[in-house]
Amino acid sequence: MSGCNNLLHRLGFSFKKAKGVPGKSKEKDQEEFIEKYNSLKGKGKIYFGDATHPLHNTILSAGWIRKGEEKEVFTNSGRNRVNVFGAISIDDLDIVTHSYDTINQISVCNFLKALRERNPNGEKIYFILDRGPSNKALSVRELAKN
Repeated sequence: MSGCNNLLHRLGFSFKKAKGVPGKSKEKDQEEFIEKYNSLKGKGKIYFGDATHPLHNTILSAGWIRKGEEKEVFTNSGRNRVNVFGAISIDDLDIVTHSYDTINQISVCNFLKALRERNPNGEKIYFILDRGPSNKALSVRELAKN
C-alpha cells in the first residue's frame, strides 16, 4: 500500500476531500441579489434566515478494521432530527433561533411573528430566505407583507 501512496505523491496527488460548490449558482442572479440587498440597507433591519435539520444520531461510515473482526459503535434510540429555524442580522449580529417539531409554512409564520416581537419599535423588517417550499407558501408571503 505504501508503494501506491508513494507513486501517487510522486505524480503530484495528495489525499484530501473534494470541495463542494453550488451547482445552480448563476453570476447574473448573484449580482441582482447584491443590488437588491444594497438597496435595502438603511431602510430597516435585515435578517437572513434558514432552517437546519441536524441528525441526532451517530452516522456510521467505513474504516480499516481487521479481517474477521467487527467494530461496534453505540448509537442512540433512533434517527431523530432536531428542526431549528434561525435568522441573523449581519449588521448587529442579532441571532434568533427557535426549535420546531417540523419546518413548514406554519413554523415559518411563527418564526416571522417572533422576529416582529423581537423588534417591537415598528422598524421595518426584511427577512431574506431561500426558495424552499415552506418559505414561498402563500401564508408566509401574506404575513410578510403586513
